[in-house]
Amino acid sequence: MRDMEKGRVVVFGGGTGNPFFTTDTAAALRATEMACDALLKGTQVDGVYSADPRKVPNATRFEELTYLDVLSRDLAVMDAAAISLSRENRLLIIVFNIHASGAFPQVMRGEGRFTRIIAACAPRAVAPLAGPPLPPPPDPRPPLPLRPTGGLRAR
Repeated sequence: MRDMEKGRVVVFGGGTGNPFFTTDTAAALRATEMACDALLKGTQVDGVYSADPRKVPNATRFEELTYLDVLSRDLAVMDAAAISLSRENRLLIIVFNIHASGAFPQVMRGEGRFTRIIAACAPRAVAPLAGPPLPPPPDPRPPLPLRPTGGLRAR
């Protein structure tokens, strides 16, 4: 707590120790409890895709999605409980490739390749549920809520 009060970046790890709760749900729960600005999900790929890009070469990568987009499309980025908890608390989720060299510091600066999962998107940056995918719009995303030193801060 003291580090967060001083405006330092704090990284949490681990699960809840409870059955039926994934580490994603534990992360959403802790981020909500600590009133964090964002939940950073480091994963195997550089964002959220319409399908696993390692298995489906033409999978569409999304720059930004809403919580409802993730749930309604059944995108396999996080479990529904974690997405719903984040949605209820308007917790920004950032999905990035933890294995890419320099990815974590880039995300902390609001740079690099990642997907933002937010409460609402304008303009819509996702493909319709039927028909060909929409071309991605120019990157309209505002910068992440960064501290002057370049890190995400606790609220």
